[in-house]
Amino acid sequence: MPWPRKRLTLLVCPLVALLFLFHIIRTYTYIFSPAAYSHRLLTHSDLDHPVPAPNASYHLHYTWKTHDIPDRWVSAYESCKALVEKEGGWTLKVWSDDEGRELVKTEYPMYLRMFDSYPYTIQRADAVRYFILHHYGGVYLDLDVGCRGPSLKSLLIHPVTLPQTEPVGFSNDVLAASHPRHPFFEDVIRALSSHNHYYGTKYPTVFFSTGPMFMSLVYGTSPWQNEVWILPNKLYGNEAKSLFKHYRGDSWHGWDAAVVFWLWKHIWAVVAGGIVGVAGLGFACWKCCWMRRGRKKRPELED
Repeated sequence: MPWPRKRLTLLVCPLVALLFLFHIIRTYTYIFSPAAYSHRLLTHSDLDHPVPAPNASYHLHYTWKTHDIPDRWVSAYESCKALVEKEGGWTLKVWSDDEGRELVKTEYPMYLRMFDSYPYTIQRADAVRYFILHHYGGVYLDLDVGCRGPSLKSLLIHPVTLPQTEPVGFSNDVLAASHPRHPFFEDVIRALSSHNHYYGTKYPTVFFSTGPMFMSLVYGTSPWQNEVWILPNKLYGNEAKSLFKHYRGDSWHGWDAAVVFWLWKHIWAVVAGGIVGVAGLGFACWKCCWMRRGRKKRPELED
C-alpha cells in the first residue's frame, strides 16, 4: 500500500538533513584533525632556530578596552614585552576599543555597521584582531597569554599561523601573519558578514560568529589552507616546552558553553540518536497510517 506523499516528505526531509549534517561533521572533523595538516606543523626546531619570512612584519598586537593593562595580566604582558625587547626590531601596540573601531571606520568602512551591531563586546574584540592582522601583519596575542620564549619570530616563518586547540579546530587567542594583506585574513574578514547570526545565547553566538569555531570554519573552506601553518597544542598550550603560558582569562563562558562542549563531545551519538529517532517516528507514522487504512477498507459483517 503506497504511503501518502506528505507523510513521506515529512520523514525523508529530516532524515536527509541529518545525513547531510553527518557528512558535514565527518568532513570537518577530518579537516581539523592533525592528519590533515601534519605536513604543516611547527616543530621545536622552528622555535629554537626561527628563520622568519623575508621582510616579515615585526608587530606585536594586543587589544583591550583602554591602554591600561589589568593587574591580573600584567605579568603575562610584561613577559612578552621583555621577549620582543630582547630580540629587538619589534613594535608593540595595545589597541584600545576606540582605536580598533577607528581602524575599521577608516580602512574597512563597509564593515563598520556590522561591527557596531554586534550585541556582545567580545565579538568586536574578536573581529578587530582580524582587521589588525590583515592591515598590519605581525603577531596578535590575548592579554592572558604570557611568553616563555625562546622567540616569537617562529610565528612569522610562514604566511599564516594558527594554534591548534582541544577538542577540535583552532583558537584565535594567538594569531600571526608574516605580512599584511594576506588573502586568508581577507577571507576571514569577508566571512564575518555571512556568519553574523544570533544563536539564542551568548556563547554559541560568539563561538560561531567571530570566535574560535568561526575561525576554524573559515579555515575549513579557505583555498589558502596550504599557506596556513599550525602551532600544535604541545607548543601552544601549558606544556613544559610550550612557547606560551596561559593565565586565567576574563572568561565569557557560561552554562551555554557547557552545553555546546557536551554536544560536540558526544556529536556522533547525538547524530546517530537523531537518525534513529527520525526513523522510529517514520515507522510509527507508517504503522498508524497502515492500520487506519485497513480499518476503513475492512468489510462490515452481515447481520
